[in-house]
Amino acid sequence: MNSKFLLVACILLLAGVATANLLGGYTPQPTEDNDVQRALNFAIRAIVEEGHPHKFVSIDEAYTQVVNGINYRLVCTFRTPHNVAQHEIIVYEPFGGEHTLTSFKPV
Repeated sequence: MNSKFLLVACILLLAGVATANLLGGYTPQPTEDNDVQRALNFAIRAIVEEGHPHKFVSIDEAYTQVVNGINYRLVCTFRTPHNVAQHEIIVYEPFGGEHTLTSFKPV
C-alpha cells in the first residue's frame, strides 16, 4: 500500500517539475512591457553607435532571464541595404546598473 502511494506521489512531483519553467531559463514577456522597451531602445542606440547599417522595423518576441541582473532576449526585424531579416539581441542589465549590449546576430 505504501509503495503505491509513493509511486503516485513521485509521478505527480515529476509531472509538476516537467511543466514548470526551468530555473534560469528565459520567460516570454509582452513586447510592449516598459522594461522590454527600455532595453530595446538602449539596444537600437548601441547598434547605431557600433556603425551597423541596420534599420529597426519591429520587435517580434521578448524574453527575460533572471541572472545576477536581467538578460533581455529580443527577436527583432531589421532592414539592411540588402534584405530584411530577424536578429536576436541580448541586453544585460545588472541590478541597479546600466544596460550592456551583449549580442546582436541574425536568427
